[in-house]
Amino acid sequence: MGLLAQAKWPILIALAIVPSYMMLSGRIRWPRWTITDVREKLALYVISGITIALFVCYSNFTLAIWDEFSHWGTIVKYLHFNARLPSPGGPIRFLDYIPGISLFHYWIQSFATFDEDALVFTQSFVIFSTLSVTIQGSSNTQLPRRLFGLSLAVGLIYSLNGSFTSLFVDTMLGLSWASAIIYYFSKTCGTHSSDKEKLIAFGAIVPLSAFVVLIKASGIFFSYSAAGLIALHFLIFVVPSLKKAPTKALATCLCGLLLVTPMIVAKSWVHYLSSIDISTTVYSADPAIFWKALLADNATPESKTVRLFIEALFTSSRAILHPVLRSIPLSVAGLVMGYILLIIFVSRKISNSQVRYGYLLLNGYLFLVGMIYCAGLLNLYLTKFPMDGTLGQGSYARYVTTYFYGWGAVLFYFSSDIFLKKLTIKLSGALYAFSFVLLGLALILPLKYRDFHREVRDPIRTLAENTKTLVPPNSKVWFLQQESDGFEFWVFRYEMIPHLAVPEISWSIGEPYSKGDLWTRNVTASQWRDELRSFDYVVIGRADPKFWEQFGFLFRNVQHRDGQAIYKINQTLGGETYLDEVN
Repeated sequence: MGLLAQAKWPILIALAIVPSYMMLSGRIRWPRWTITDVREKLALYVISGITIALFVCYSNFTLAIWDEFSHWGTIVKYLHFNARLPSPGGPIRFLDYIPGISLFHYWIQSFATFDEDALVFTQSFVIFSTLSVTIQGSSNTQLPRRLFGLSLAVGLIYSLNGSFTSLFVDTMLGLSWASAIIYYFSKTCGTHSSDKEKLIAFGAIVPLSAFVVLIKASGIFFSYSAAGLIALHFLIFVVPSLKKAPTKALATCLCGLLLVTPMIVAKSWVHYLSSIDISTTVYSADPAIFWKALLADNATPESKTVRLFIEALFTSSRAILHPVLRSIPLSVAGLVMGYILLIIFVSRKISNSQVRYGYLLLNGYLFLVGMIYCAGLLNLYLTKFPMDGTLGQGSYARYVTTYFYGWGAVLFYFSSDIFLKKLTIKLSGALYAFSFVLLGLALILPLKYRDFHREVRDPIRTLAENTKTLVPPNSKVWFLQQESDGFEFWVFRYEMIPHLAVPEISWSIGEPYSKGDLWTRNVTASQWRDELRSFDYVVIGRADPKFWEQFGFLFRNVQHRDGQAIYKINQTLGGETYLDEVN
C-alpha cells in the first residue's frame, strides 16, 4: 500500500495526459516518441502544461468548503472505506444525490490511500477536460481565438463565484452541458466537415449526454436541452445531406439513441433509490403545485415564495458574484441583459447571413431554455424546499448561475470564434498569452481562500484524531460546537469516517444566542440529559460560560472548560445520567 501511495501521482498524471492527448490531437493512437504534426505537438504541450499546473497547485490541497464536508467529500471517503453505495442510517445525508462523479473519485482513490489533494486534482482535471473537448482538432488559426473564448468563459465563471477547485459539481455540470453543444456545432457546421466527421461528432454526444445526467439530478434537464437541440439540427440539416442510404439509417438510429440515453440513466438511478426506499429530489417534483402557486392568493406561503423568487431575479445580489467583486451591483436579469447586448453586438459584425441567423437562433434557444430552467427551479422550491423565505438558505444563486456558466461558455466561444476570424500573428500571440494568464489565475487564486479555511479546520481535525484514539469504533457520539452555524460539525463528521458515524443532531444547544440564531436548539438541561441516554460519548469542540451555566451540573471531573474535550456518558445505580471527562 505504501508503494501504491507513492505511485499515485505518476498514475494520475499518466491517466490524465495520455487519453486527453489523443482526444485533443484528434488522433486515436498512442503517442510516439517522435511527433512531427504541429497539432499533435500543441495538444501534448497544452495537456501536459495543464496537468503539471494542477499538480503543482493542488498536490498539498485540502477540502475547505461547507458542502465538501456535508456531502461531496464525505461520500467519496465513505465509498473508499466501505466499497459500496451508502444506505439509510449511515453518515451520508443526501442519499438521493446521483453519485456519478463520486464513483469516479472512488475509482481514482482505489489506487492507494485516501488523499484529498488527489480529489481536488481529479475534479479540476475533469472540468478542464470538458473544456478541452471544445478545441479538439482545431487548426492553427482556430485554436487561439477558441482558446481565448474559453478563457473568457473561465473568467466569467470565476467572477460568478464558480469554482474549478472545489468538489461542487455546479461548474462541471454547466461546462459539460456547454461542451456538448460547442463540440457538436463546431464539428458539424464547418464547411469542410465530411459525413464521417459529422457522424463521429454526433455519436460522441451520446456518452456525453449520459455523463451530464450522472453529475447531478438536475443534469437530466441539461442533458435533454442539449440533446433535443442537437438531434433537431442533425435531423433537419445533417441527415438529408448524407450521401449514402445506410449512413442515413445509422444517423437516424443515433438520434434515437441520443434521445433515450439520458432517460435510461436517470431511470436506472430512480430504480435503485426505490429499492432502498428513498425518494428523489428532482424527478418527483409536481408541476401542479407550480401552477397552483402562480394562481394562489398573495397571503399563501406558495405565493410568497413565487414573489420572492421573481424579485431575486431582478434584484442585485451579492451572492452571484465572487466575494472580491460583490461591490458591483448585478442581478440575474442584469446578467442576461449583458449576454443579450453581446449577442446583438457580435451579430451585427457577422457578414454571412447564414452564420448570423445560426448564431442568433442558437442563443435565442438558450435564452428560452434558461427561462424554462428558472421556472423549473421555482417549481423545485415550491415542492422540495421549506417555504421559509430563504430560498434554500442561499442555494438560489448557485443553482441559477449553473445555467449561466454553460450559456456564457457557449456565447463566448462562438462569439470569439466568429468575431476574431481574421487574426494577425501578433494578435494570435496576444490571445495565447491572455488565455494562459487567465487560466493560471483561475488555478492559483483559490489557494488563498483554502488557507483561510484550513485555520478553522485544523483544530477540529486534531479533536477528531483524539476521539479516534479515546472512543471505541461504532460508538454513538454527540458533537457540540456552541454558537456555530454547523461548519465544524460537518468537518468533524467527515473526519470521523470510517471510525464511527456521527448522527446529524443539534451541535449547539441551550438558549439561542440571538433572535436570528437558526442553529441553536432551545433545550433544557433535563431534556438534554434524557436524550443523552441513547448516546455513548459527548465531544465538545467549543463550550462557553453560558453553556456551563446551563448544563454544567451534568458534568463531573471537568478539566477543560475553555477548550476541546471528550466525555463518557455514564449512569448511576439510580439511573441518573452524568458525564465524565476522558483523558
